[in-house]
Amino acid sequence: MLSRWTAGSLLRTAALGAAFAAGIGVVAAFTPGIPFAAMVAGWVLATAVAGVLISLHANGLATVARSLRAGAGNSELARLADGSGELAELAGALIRHLREDEIGQDRTRAETDGLRRIVAELPDPILVLGPDDRILLANEAAARAFGEALAGRDLKTVLREPNLLSALGVARQGGEGKDIEIAGIGPAESVYRVRVSPIGDEPGATRLLAFTSLTEARRAEQMRVEFVANVSHELRTPLAILHGFVETLMGPARDDGEARARFLGIMYSQSTRMTQLVEDLLSLTRIEAREHHLPTDTVSIDRVIERTVADARYVASQKGMTIESGIRDRLPDVIGDLDELLQVTQNLVDNAIKYGRSDSVVRIEAMMAEDVEPPARDGDTGMVAIAISDQGEGIAREHIPRLTERFYRVDSARSRKLGGTGLGLAIVKHIIARHRGTLAIASEVGTGSTFTVFLPAVPEG
Repeated sequence: MLSRWTAGSLLRTAALGAAFAAGIGVVAAFTPGIPFAAMVAGWVLATAVAGVLISLHANGLATVARSLRAGAGNSELARLADGSGELAELAGALIRHLREDEIGQDRTRAETDGLRRIVAELPDPILVLGPDDRILLANEAAARAFGEALAGRDLKTVLREPNLLSALGVARQGGEGKDIEIAGIGPAESVYRVRVSPIGDEPGATRLLAFTSLTEARRAEQMRVEFVANVSHELRTPLAILHGFVETLMGPARDDGEARARFLGIMYSQSTRMTQLVEDLLSLTRIEAREHHLPTDTVSIDRVIERTVADARYVASQKGMTIESGIRDRLPDVIGDLDELLQVTQNLVDNAIKYGRSDSVVRIEAMMAEDVEPPARDGDTGMVAIAISDQGEGIAREHIPRLTERFYRVDSARSRKLGGTGLGLAIVKHIIARHRGTLAIASEVGTGSTFTVFLPAVPEG
């Protein structure tokens, strides 16, 4: 529009000059008595005047052009707009156009910055690729998952996944978006569902890669499968034993009093084991269901330890073991659920009795976290610690990280013989997690083990 306006102005100026010169010539031609030389001089003068008019208008347009290059705020362009005539109209139109353009650019920048901030804050990885498969944009989640400094890199150097590259090729040609699944990404062997979408309909457009992590879902599914398999195995063995002994008692041993007494003792032991397993499964399910709901009661650690020791003394005495307790003075209370904290200490003391040596000592003591030896871990200060120690065979270091897994046993045969279900430490872990506490395990083969529970103390005041 502005170029047409400028061309029209020049044409009008040229036409005005030409008309002026032609008018002088016509007047001179039809006026008697004017010498030929005077007519020529008049025509030359008229032509010069026309040239001056054109030059003046051209200079004005040049000034407008320079002002346009300098920006709408240029004082020269503003001065021209304050005048009158076509140049003033042109300058005013330019100023309005540039202002509208500047507002549009500001709006576009604001929208772009807003979109970048939204993409940056998304919890899942996002990548935007150019037509050459180079990464134009990557959010923070993508940097955490695939590495830093992603912008500008070829996608093939970041993710070597044939299915993903194939989907990108389809999207590059203007095809529809596609969902694919990729696995084994990064050191954590993560699993992702990736949505590959072209941005625009034309071939060669940029493409958006939106990643959704399936890692936790896959792990949960695997845990569920393993859990069902373990429960089935744990129940199948005692059920098979019970079934076999019942058949025997109904048949060959029907009238054998000695065999009947021996079989009934085994059946009672196996049914007790199944009952304990079912109770532990139900307990674990209840704890997991409310793990995210913090307890609100105030619990005395003295009371927890006293009841634990009283309940365990008889069982310990059967192995000739002694239970010792120690509570540091003026310990604060903790925020918790009394029954659940008793379940924690009783489970740990029961394990210490099961796996401790006969005629040894099991010790349970409470103190502030900063008084624990060896020193408590970072973040455990200001908490109350309950430590349960045994003088058993100890646990090899490679087993310690897995002790709180469901059904994990260092020695499966020994654990079953001692009546363990493989769920005790899993229950302990989930109860402590509900109380926003931590569990530390220290063990030395041949010497014994210490399980230390850290629980948040009630704030003073």
